[in-house]
Amino acid sequence: MLKEDIKRFLFSKNAVIAFIMYFAISILNIYFVRSELPLSNPSYMQPCAFDYFVMIQGGGSGFLFVLLPLIVTLSTGDLFIKERTTSILSYSLTRVSEKKYIVNKITSIGIGSFLFLLFTELILLFVIMVIFPTGNLVSPNENVYYAVGLFINYPVLYCLLIVINSSLMAVFFSIFSIMISIYIKNIYASLILPYVAFIGISQILMAFPMILGEKGIMIYNLTPLVMTGDYITNSFEWFIVPAYWIVLIFIIFIITKSCFISQFKNEKILLH
Repeated sequence: MLKEDIKRFLFSKNAVIAFIMYFAISILNIYFVRSELPLSNPSYMQPCAFDYFVMIQGGGSGFLFVLLPLIVTLSTGDLFIKERTTSILSYSLTRVSEKKYIVNKITSIGIGSFLFLLFTELILLFVIMVIFPTGNLVSPNENVYYAVGLFINYPVLYCLLIVINSSLMAVFFSIFSIMISIYIKNIYASLILPYVAFIGISQILMAFPMILGEKGIMIYNLTPLVMTGDYITNSFEWFIVPAYWIVLIFIIFIITKSCFISQFKNEKILLH
């Protein structure tokens, strides 16, 4: 079931739509970034491919990261709820236990979302490297603070780190959409609510510096919105961001599994 679920997701209509949406937003973001640069100035050193890739991923003129969770949920949010609202879930639960079913479902959708964003971002990086020169970085210390040494010395490796961070984020939001679908059978809600929660929780946590002063800055820096892309402008060690998402993935995995088993035992999963 695991391989079939992953293959079905990667080649689904929603995944294709999300892929097109990702590249449309990326192109718009690159145009926006270029509109703010003094490219007509002959003394201005043109940004290289790695500069552009990092700039649209977060911070400054980048806005792609703000929409990444929405792209993920649009591609994965309906996978579980379609099974729940049809006979597929009932049939699956006659073959395996509820525990094994939900673990396999979380794993397959999680891996699928990781691979989807991994391949999508790698394709974008490749396209940018073909279009723009891969020469010297433009003032990297002014644009990047996250793992800046890695960015200066190994820009390709740095871009791959950004891709891995985003792919881990995708796993979290895909599992989050499953958890919401356990309680809500409306397909549109399962697609949109994770993103609404993402923005709402981030805005609440971002207000903490106004309440707690300097003590609230750490909370601000660890909000989901910041850790989705804006972390590039923060002086984090390279491992902080992937560790952040791995911890959240583990937590949401346990919660989603427990919620499904609880709802199944209360006979609320299979009711229409």
